[in-house]
Amino acid sequence: MASFFGEVLAPRSRIIDDEDLDAQEESYCDEFKISCAPFKEKNLLIICEGNLASIYSKLGIEESQFCGDLLAKSFNQDVAIGKIIRGSDYTIVSCEHELKQQEFLILANTILGLADSGCNIICITSRHISEYRVDELDGEEPLVRSLASKSFAQSDAIKKLEMPNILTGLSSAVLSISVVKGMPCLLLVSYVDLLTADSISLQGFQSLHKIQIVQGSSLQKPNIAEALKSKQLFKNTNHLYI
Repeated sequence: MASFFGEVLAPRSRIIDDEDLDAQEESYCDEFKISCAPFKEKNLLIICEGNLASIYSKLGIEESQFCGDLLAKSFNQDVAIGKIIRGSDYTIVSCEHELKQQEFLILANTILGLADSGCNIICITSRHISEYRVDELDGEEPLVRSLASKSFAQSDAIKKLEMPNILTGLSSAVLSISVVKGMPCLLLVSYVDLLTADSISLQGFQSLHKIQIVQGSSLQKPNIAEALKSKQLFKNTNHLYI
């Protein structure tokens, strides 16, 4: 699949040196599934990649909405790597664990199997600010960018990721597949100074609620600081920005 500057770099196989025994022996998961009953989301599927996005996905969510786990088969055992959350008109899938390159497309296809025809797909993820490539930072906070497939109705709600920035990972794999299949998909990436959860590092994800399909759903915009405290998702109570 082609690579595009300022867009998505699809996962590619790594060339392995014959002498690199560690790389040759490296294993990866080739099977993923969900633990809840099969379903198809018709309206809105939100995919949360990484620790920060996964924490944000739980804010303002009732315990009754957690319907199952995202599972990876490892050494013949199912290991939970994320959560499945369902609302009346949306589904959230979180992936909290780091993945290997070979796993991106496999898991992306598994998650997209939950989307019915015409379902809107939004991926949210974060990257360290050092990965953002631009001639000069203008102090914009939060720093949030997006990429979208042509069929996504409101692709201009969030600033587009500029060239020569490149994204890899689960979110980019989901967007790549969506582009090929003509599925409406938007990827939102928040660039942060710290990859630990607080009201500052999670703030960029509130741009999600600028998108019309999200505004029209029952998904509520959380008060981050209050939600972190109430759910006890934040362990360092001495942090300045809780």
